[in-house]
Amino acid sequence: MARTAALKPEQVPADSKPTLDTFTKNIGFTPNMMASFAQSPIAFNAWATLLGSLSKALDVKTRDGIGLAVSEVNGCNYCLTVHSFTAEH
Repeated sequence: MARTAALKPEQVPADSKPTLDTFTKNIGFTPNMMASFAQSPIAFNAWATLLGSLSKALDVKTRDGIGLAVSEVNGCNYCLTVHSFTAEH
């Protein structure tokens, strides 16, 4: 059961739009999690900043491995699917 809805492109707050557009461009689609998270520009942009910092400290293979491992430990099929997709691409 969904607790929040993924925003349609026209519903994304102006302060979240550049960050969401960058994610969409980089991975080729907009995951529902990001489209939902974008409802809170402060939290969404802070999370994006954290990811940006991690991308400078960890190589892609390591980040993908961490994402897959955490998703599996948490039993989150949605996250596992997203991290599997990004690891393949």
